[in-house]
Amino acid sequence: MAWVRFERDFEFDPPARGGRVTLRYRAGRSYNVPRACALRAKAAGAAVSISRPGTDEAGHD
Repeated sequence: MAWVRFERDFEFDPPARGGRVTLRYRAGRSYNVPRACALRAKAAGAAVSISRPGTDEAGHD
């Protein structure tokens, strides 16, 4: 899992679901998503990596 903030709307079809499910992520929101989703979203320019919300730069609560 990876924390990302979506810069634009993004749809992800989990490979394990064989195209039967589409997850939609809204621009301007942060989510903890599967790594495959994070990689595809970042490659498409739709998301950027972030630290877990509620933590400081070092990842501490």
